[in-house]
Amino acid sequence: MSNSYTTSNYDAAMNQAGSAPSGKSKDEGSVGSKLTLIEAAKKFKNSGRWDERFSEFIAIYSNKYPYPEIGQYEDVVVPNMVFSTVNVIVPSIAVNAPKINISPVHPDYIEAAQTAEALVNHQWHTGRVQDEVRDAIKDFVIVGHGWVKTTWDSQEEEVDLTAEEFEQLAAQALQTKMQAEAAGVAGEFPSNEELLKELPSTKTELTVDQPLVMRISPFDMFFDPDAKRFNEMRWIAQRVFMPLEVAKSNELWSAAARKKLQTVSKSIQRNEVRVDQNTGHAEPIGQEFVEVYEFYDLITGRMCVFADGCDTWLLKPTISPYPNVHPFTYIPNYEVPERFFPVGDVETIFPLQVELGMVRTAQVNDRKRGSRVTLYKESALGSQGVSDMKEGKDNAFIPVLNNIPFNEAFAQIQPLGLPPEWYRSDQQSLADINLVSGVSEYQRGGQGNIRRTATEVGLMQDASNARSSDKLAKVERAMAEIAEQMIKLSQQFLEKEDVARVMSPSAAESWVPYSGPAIQGEFLFKVEAGSTQPMNESFRRQQAMQMMDAFGGLVGSGLLNDQEFVAEVMRLNGINDVQRLLGPGMPDPVPEELPPEEMPPGAEGGSPAGMHQMPDGSMMPDSEMESPGMPPQGMGAMPPQGMPPQGMPPGM
Repeated sequence: MSNSYTTSNYDAAMNQAGSAPSGKSKDEGSVGSKLTLIEAAKKFKNSGRWDERFSEFIAIYSNKYPYPEIGQYEDVVVPNMVFSTVNVIVPSIAVNAPKINISPVHPDYIEAAQTAEALVNHQWHTGRVQDEVRDAIKDFVIVGHGWVKTTWDSQEEEVDLTAEEFEQLAAQALQTKMQAEAAGVAGEFPSNEELLKELPSTKTELTVDQPLVMRISPFDMFFDPDAKRFNEMRWIAQRVFMPLEVAKSNELWSAAARKKLQTVSKSIQRNEVRVDQNTGHAEPIGQEFVEVYEFYDLITGRMCVFADGCDTWLLKPTISPYPNVHPFTYIPNYEVPERFFPVGDVETIFPLQVELGMVRTAQVNDRKRGSRVTLYKESALGSQGVSDMKEGKDNAFIPVLNNIPFNEAFAQIQPLGLPPEWYRSDQQSLADINLVSGVSEYQRGGQGNIRRTATEVGLMQDASNARSSDKLAKVERAMAEIAEQMIKLSQQFLEKEDVARVMSPSAAESWVPYSGPAIQGEFLFKVEAGSTQPMNESFRRQQAMQMMDAFGGLVGSGLLNDQEFVAEVMRLNGINDVQRLLGPGMPDPVPEELPPEEMPPGAEGGSPAGMHQMPDGSMMPDSEMESPGMPPQGMGAMPPQGMPPQGMPPGM
């Protein structure tokens, strides 16, 4: 959705921005001054071949080979390790939707925080947020950074009145008429039948009222070229290629500016470079487009909208309605000092992928050239003899003419092949790609050339996980920031009242009512660690065993929510239909007098391993017995510092 140009998804934001006091400022400048800044940002990108390089990374991921040397070969064979690497890394950090935890900054906001947490997790699942965020994370891996825009989607629709609603409306109209007649109001009144015919049969209903999260193409983002870090930027802008007729019909923009709109130099077609640079985004053939910019001044806190080739504001500079001035979340990969654009995973292995493609292609073509070639004297064989030689029939007799000695009639040619080391260099390239990317052959689904023990494989996996922890931390921070923006926009724009579905580990459904007033407050946002990552079956079962070992003895003691605990253990063991198996309550799992032969494994004297039986019959961990007076240690980490709420947005 890098170039979404529908207007309904930001009408509320534009109205909010348009109603804000313009507050004339010397810093506003002109449309021309803003376009000059955009041109400076384009020159910066061009000077470093950034967009060109990003296009090469995307092309090689898409099985297009942006290196001309390979064109000299008849057959092209390229094992796409870039594709494999990207599609191992992305699911490893963002295969699941995040579990977003919200905590209040003040006790007065406890209930509001609970409602906000239920709402944002509900919005994340119902608003296709995960799909957009995952696409941005793919940009993060391929080109080194990803962009996500969070705005507000408000849509209305005309719907028929229900019979009950029409009856209520009719009763109100008739009552009003009767009151007017009783008061002796001058004038003629319509009959009841005429009055009912004039009543409307439809109403305007708010059908969509929620945050809108979109992945934005890195090719469409422009920013202060003097900045070395995201937080150093003085301005940021998004480019949107919009059909001319859509732009001219947008009544939120200046009528005078819409008359001056100019199309881009060439209509955007499916087969043009513009499409390749934007990862295959294609517009209908033959449409005329305008190049629109949504510009945010991070110094003055203002936003504006203008178009290339038009000297009049589409939307004049006004106070930005967004909480953080701009609506964007930036996700950097490997950051480099004194360089704005981070390094992506594809950039690190790109030359190795090129080398691998060249070597494997050369090998295939060499084998093709290495086919058996036989020279013969044309005068030694007739046409039939040549045909018989080619067919190679068993027990065939081929005459040699003109009394030419046999050894002089034929000669076998040994072709010149590639040096033997060429047939080993592809394995070195593969090993280098695995080493540089941090993705092993096991993660790619292969078995590898070396037999390894389970311990060795586990150590390799641990090393890979340690390397990806930095990526995961950045992705989780970005998701927490998106969630924060979603709630702040909901605080500002949410009009509907509805309920959000909440699921507990026991699969017991609960519904939390929400509205704009119910989520007011200041909160801290954190993504539950590891909630976006996949969890394999063996790891889940290991977790279940560890939970039972550590806490199983507390079941029935009153210190645990027994049903939720058992439900979590069952879920980790791969049992999905938990609710069907759980009853309304949990009995005490250990009878008061359990025969010795029926004692749980590892238990002594009726006490589970690691537990001590108290005089009153309850169980206490041995660790607590060793340190009397110490409270139980918590298991959760403190949430990060949050950002105070602010204002609201547009989205194009």
